[in-house]
Amino acid sequence: MIFTRKYHKSVKKSEILTKNLQPPASAPLNPEQAYASQLEQLQSMGFSDRARNLAALTATLGDLNGAVERLLNSP
Repeated sequence: MIFTRKYHKSVKKSEILTKNLQPPASAPLNPEQAYASQLEQLQSMGFSDRARNLAALTATLGDLNGAVERLLNSP
């Protein structure tokens, strides 16, 4: 009986932890959607290669300044 309770508590904890690791249902999964405003800003700054811009934003998790730095320092 004691073992069953401990196991049950352990299972509940792992279910809760697993739930917390999943992204929210409303989060956009497409990087192009997630970074739409940053892509527009990069375009307005003169960075016209959308694929490179998206790669830089993805690598910097959407950080515009980091993406600009990355674009300026890459060949």
